[in-house]
Amino acid sequence: MTVLKKGNKLNIVAARTFDSFEKFLKAIDTKTPIVLSIDGKGILNKKIDNQNEADVNWLKTVDFNSIYHTTFQNEAVGFISFCRNALVEETIHFFHANQFQILDVYIGAFPVAFLKNHIKNTTIKAGELELIFEENELESFVKNDTTTSIQVGEDNLLSSHLPLYASAIHFFLQPEVITKTENKIKLEEIIYEKAFNKLGLTMLVSFFILLSISYTVIQYFNGKIADLNMEVIYSNQSYKQIKKLEKRREQQFMILNESGLISNKFISHYTFDILQTIPHDIKLNELNYAPIDKEIRIDKKILMTPNTIVIKGQTYKEGVFNNWLTDLKKLNWMRKFEIVNLKKDKKNKSQFEIKIILNHV
Repeated sequence: MTVLKKGNKLNIVAARTFDSFEKFLKAIDTKTPIVLSIDGKGILNKKIDNQNEADVNWLKTVDFNSIYHTTFQNEAVGFISFCRNALVEETIHFFHANQFQILDVYIGAFPVAFLKNHIKNTTIKAGELELIFEENELESFVKNDTTTSIQVGEDNLLSSHLPLYASAIHFFLQPEVITKTENKIKLEEIIYEKAFNKLGLTMLVSFFILLSISYTVIQYFNGKIADLNMEVIYSNQSYKQIKKLEKRREQQFMILNESGLISNKFISHYTFDILQTIPHDIKLNELNYAPIDKEIRIDKKILMTPNTIVIKGQTYKEGVFNNWLTDLKKLNWMRKFEIVNLKKDKKNKSQFEIKIILNHV
């Protein structure tokens, strides 16, 4: 029988019968601790009347150090099942040899009397005995090898399982009406061993988990370090490139500053004002801001004429041209202008070139 204790309640998980120990070994996990209930051959059962002098004297002659016993005690009558130590120790050794842990040992079927309040029958078949009750008190017993089914509360059990169930209840609840040979098994050692095994397994699993996590973290940070090293290399290269670009920018800024291109009044302003003054009869061929002084050559510095606008164009009407020059003089950003070239071609068309000097920008 397999039971599970939840709080103050003892639940029956399974109740099975095996006709060989080999089948038992295959069905039961050796990690499950066992409470033995020994009955059958080698077990003696006796009723002890506390008012009967013969029974009292017999009880005094019993060497309890040489036997295992379990006793159910009424007010005036006790029922004892007992056997030689050798029988129990041999059974315990047999289970230990098959890797089972034994928690405690019970002898006989009398602990079943403790269940009477949950069984309606006046006689209860328990193991190889039939327990006889009068007014819910165990009165006597007889030998009975038959197996029957008995209702215990909400559970239906075989009579052969009742001693197992009663022993489990006493092991967990320890009712005073049942006494037994003091447990010679070092229960604390078993509990500590089981706890140690669980703790050891938990620690081992935790160690491997932590080791795995540590390895993963190390790999992760190694990857990050490699990435950072690459970033440092790229950053150094980028820094050098940035310094070069800054130096180049300063040089270009100086050129722009000298040329006046970064003035608040940029070329678009001057171009717009000039185009506003041009009459329809004048055609512009070129409008050049900050003209280049010399021909551009490779690896040679480009020299520009800052604050200067050169205008080239043509017209057939000199009067219109002169009026336009008058309008140009009125532009407030102009410092001066000069006619660089003015000539007529074969078609009597005037070709002109004008240079305008701007106020300092």
